[in-house]
Amino acid sequence: LLAGPMAAQAAVVVYSNEAAFDAASGATLHALPSGVNATSLMTVDGALTFSTAGISGNMIAEWAAWPGVGVSRLDGVEMAISGTESFNSSVTLGTDRYAFGFGIYESTDNALPGCNFTCTDSTFTITLTNNGTQVGSSFTLSPADNLAVFWGVHTDYAFDAVEIRETTGSADNEIFGTFYTGTTPVPLPA
Repeated sequence: LLAGPMAAQAAVVVYSNEAAFDAASGATLHALPSGVNATSLMTVDGALTFSTAGISGNMIAEWAAWPGVGVSRLDGVEMAISGTESFNSSVTLGTDRYAFGFGIYESTDNALPGCNFTCTDSTFTITLTNNGTQVGSSFTLSPADNLAVFWGVHTDYAFDAVEIRETTGSADNEIFGTFYTGTTPVPLPA
C-alpha cells in the first residue's frame, strides 16, 4: 500500500496523421502568406512568429507552389529556408498552447526546387519551451523522402514557443507548411 503524493505523468500524444491530430486537438490551421520573403522574422495570423535569427545567410521564402514547377507538395502555401533548415530561435506562439503541428516534405531532387547540390537525409529535434525554458522532452523527426509528412504534438502542459532544429542534414530545401496550434490541453483520464 502506497501513501502520500504520487508524481503526475504528463500526457503527451505525438501524431503523424494530420486528420487525427486535428480531430483530437481541435487545433487551428494557420495559412502562410503567399509571395513573402523575409531575412529573419515572419508573423502569421498574429499567432506564429518564425525566426531564423543566429543562422547566417538564411532566408525564409514562401510561395503557393515551387517556382517553375507549379506543383505544391504540401497543402497550401509552402516555406523553405535557403540554408540549414532550422528555426533556431523558435516559432513563437504568442500565448500558451497545448498543440502544435506542421507538414514537411524532404526532396531527393538534386536540382532546385529540391536539393541545392547533394541531397542529405535530415533529422530534426523539436523542443517545446515556455518562457524560454524547455518543458517536457524533445522530439526527433526524420521525414521520409519525397513524401508529404505530418508531425504534431498535443500535451497537457502549456508551451509558448517551439524550436525546430536540423541536427543532421544540410541546406537541401525541406519544405514546411500546414502549421497548426491549439489551446485545449489533452484531457485528463477519467
